[in-house]
Amino acid sequence: MRNPLRYILLGAMALAGMSALLAQTTPACPPTGVTTYAGPSRAVGNGVARTWVSIDNATQNPVAIGVTLTQEALTGLPARPTDYTLGFPPQVSSTPFRVFVLNWYPQGECPRDTFGAPHFTFNFYTLNDARRLEMNSDNGRLPLPEYIPQGYTAVPGSFAPHMGVRWVNAGAPEFHQAAFTQTLAYGFTNCRMVSVVPMASLCFLQSRPNLTACFAQPQQYLVMGYFPTTYTFQYDCDRNNYTVSLGGMLKH
Repeated sequence: MRNPLRYILLGAMALAGMSALLAQTTPACPPTGVTTYAGPSRAVGNGVARTWVSIDNATQNPVAIGVTLTQEALTGLPARPTDYTLGFPPQVSSTPFRVFVLNWYPQGECPRDTFGAPHFTFNFYTLNDARRLEMNSDNGRLPLPEYIPQGYTAVPGSFAPHMGVRWVNAGAPEFHQAAFTQTLAYGFTNCRMVSVVPMASLCFLQSRPNLTACFAQPQQYLVMGYFPTTYTFQYDCDRNNYTVSLGGMLKH
């Protein structure tokens, strides 16, 4: 006969464990005068991921947008490519971003001589999820030059449904005989930018990085809003979590 008390206790223990993990998804304390709003969370590997957006209290303008993962999220990952979709808190409306998708590639992705290592892509989409899921083809035409970030080029044959065509910085070290560690890519579909995509190898994240870098911008945008000019990979030793974020927001 089953012991109902045992199952109640196990359920309480599971909830307590999840609460502890969710507490670890809190990003580092924002600067004075900035409020960080937490979005939805979901399980990733043996851990949890949660999105967030930071807003300047005085101007109500966005300061940064990101996702924070507990350190356990880097363990217990699937042996096949897996997508994890997360929404953002309502305050994200002051940015052009509408949905976040974390992609895990345990065997890497094309071009494998560059991105063959196990890695994550952190996709910040300017489309809502319904429109993202409608991306099933690409017209093959290039965007107008003013919409292409300087130095970026399309990866041939990289179109993937629901993701688009991957555009990468041709001057990045991984394209010049260096091992891939991290980079910033864009996603385009039918001549339109649809995502900003920090990428990082599993080994790079396991090194507990603290990196902020600028990245190239297009001269013009098809939608108005605050767009990022920097991306960050940061490990927080106090909270035992990883944060990947876009910052340096400028209005276009």
